[in-house]
Amino acid sequence: MKYERTKYRNILLTILFIGFVSLTLSAGERQYNTKPYEFISSKLLNGKIVMLGESGTPGHNHLYSPIVVINIIRKWNEQIIKEHSKNKSLTLVLERNPGTVSCINEYIKSGDMKPLMPSEYRGSLENFYLYYHLRLLSSELAKSGNHLEIAGFENDEVYKDDFRFRKTPEEFDFIFGRERDTLIFTKLSKYISANPEKNIFIYYGNAHLSEKYEQKTDSSSLYNGWGYFLGHYMRQEYGNRFVTVEQVNGLQDFGDKFAYLKDSAFIMEKSDSVFANKLPFYCINADYKIIRYETLVAPHFYDRIFSRNVLMQRYNRLLVYDSLDRKYSVDVKRKNDNKFPKNSENILTSLKFLTGRDFTSIADFKKYLDTTESMDYHNRISSKEFEAEIFNNAIDTTDNAPYWFYRRLDYLYRLGMNSQSIRTPDDIKSNWESLWKETVQNMIYFDYVGLYWFGTPAEKNRAKLFLKDYTHEDYIDAADYLEWYYKNIYHYKFE
Repeated sequence: MKYERTKYRNILLTILFIGFVSLTLSAGERQYNTKPYEFISSKLLNGKIVMLGESGTPGHNHLYSPIVVINIIRKWNEQIIKEHSKNKSLTLVLERNPGTVSCINEYIKSGDMKPLMPSEYRGSLENFYLYYHLRLLSSELAKSGNHLEIAGFENDEVYKDDFRFRKTPEEFDFIFGRERDTLIFTKLSKYISANPEKNIFIYYGNAHLSEKYEQKTDSSSLYNGWGYFLGHYMRQEYGNRFVTVEQVNGLQDFGDKFAYLKDSAFIMEKSDSVFANKLPFYCINADYKIIRYETLVAPHFYDRIFSRNVLMQRYNRLLVYDSLDRKYSVDVKRKNDNKFPKNSENILTSLKFLTGRDFTSIADFKKYLDTTESMDYHNRISSKEFEAEIFNNAIDTTDNAPYWFYRRLDYLYRLGMNSQSIRTPDDIKSNWESLWKETVQNMIYFDYVGLYWFGTPAEKNRAKLFLKDYTHEDYIDAADYLEWYYKNIYHYKFE
C-alpha cells in the first residue's frame, strides 16, 4: 500500500514537472502567427464583425495604420478568389460622417480628388494615400466579382461649418463625449441588421475599441465627462461575434528566441503574457494585437503644403466662417467690422506657417494673394527666416513647463523632427543644427509630394522634376512617391 502511494505520488510529480516544462517552453518558444492580415481577413469571411484600432499618438492621420487596412482588404479578396467565390461584399466603416464618405466614394468613381479636399477635415497626405488605395482596391474587387463599400456613421451636423458657430464649447463636448458613440452604434447596428450578407470591417481610433467606463472629455456644467466608447456597445450587442484588433508599433528585438519575428508583423491574443508590459501603447484590452516594428512618423497635413491652391482654399474657408460668424453673432460690432471670424484660429496658424505673416483681416490677406500670384511659396522652407521662426517657436517658454513639453513636442513632431531626445529648450538649442538638417530635408520632400498632388500646374511640374531626380523613379501618382520615402527612409514595409 505504501509502495502504491509512493508510485502514484511519483507519477503525479512527473506529470506536474512535465506540465511546468511545457508551459515554460510554450512561453519562450511560442510560434506566433506572422500572417496577421490573412488571419483578420479570415475572421471577416467567417462572419465576424472586426474593429481595427487606428494606432498613433498624438492624434490620427498616420500612414502606419492604413497599411494594415489596405492589406486586410487585399487578403480578403485573395482568399475569396482562392475559394472560387463571387459576389461577396465588404463594408469598410471609417471614422467619418456621411458627407465626407460621399466625397470619398465620388473620388473612387471619378479619380478627381479636388472635391474631397475641403470636406476632408483630417487632411493629411497619409489619409489621401488611403483613399488612393481604396480606389485601387475597389477596382481589384470589382474585377474578381466582389464589392467594396465605404460607410461612415458620424453625426453629419457636427462636421458642418455652422455647427461650431451655433454651439458653445460645452455643448460640443457634451455631444462628443456623451452622445457620439451611442449615436454611431445605433446607426451602425441598423446597417448591420439591414445588410446581413455583408462583411463588416470597422476602422476607428484605438480609444473607441475600449469597453470600459471612463473619462472621455473634461467635465462641465452639462456633463461629467464620463461614458462608454463604441466597443462597449458593440460587445453588448454582438458578443463573441465582435472582434477587436489593436495595433502596436515600434516593437524592439527581444533576443534570439524571437529572432523569427524580427522585422515581421505578427499577431498575438489578448491572453498572451509574453510581451505584457513591454509593448508601446499597450493600453487597450483588445481581443488581438497586430505587432509591427516600424515607428510612427508624423502625418503631413494638407494645410501645411506651400501651394497657392492651399492658400486660396484657406481664403474661401475664411469667407464661409465670416458669413456664419456674422449670421450667428450677437455682437453688433462683429456684424460690421472687418476682423477675422471666430473659430478661425487653425486657419490663421496655417497662414502664418505658409507665409510668415500676421494678417490683420480677410481683406489684408486678400490683398496679399492679389499681389503674390506667381510667388514660389515652396522656397520659404529653405529660408533663414523660416528656420528662425521655427526655432523661436520651439524654444518659447511663455507656457508653464509641463505644457511647454507636450505642446512643443507635438509641434516639432508634426514638422517631421526627430524629437525623442527633446525634453527642455536647452535640448533644442544644443541639438538644433542636426535636428533642423534632418527636418528640413523631410519637409522639402513631403511638400513636393503635396504639390505634385494638389498644386497649381506650375507647382506640379516643378515637384515632378524634383521627385524624379531625388528618387530616380518616374511615378505617375504622388501616392507612389510618398510610399517610396516611407520605404527607403523610414524603412516601412507595405506587405
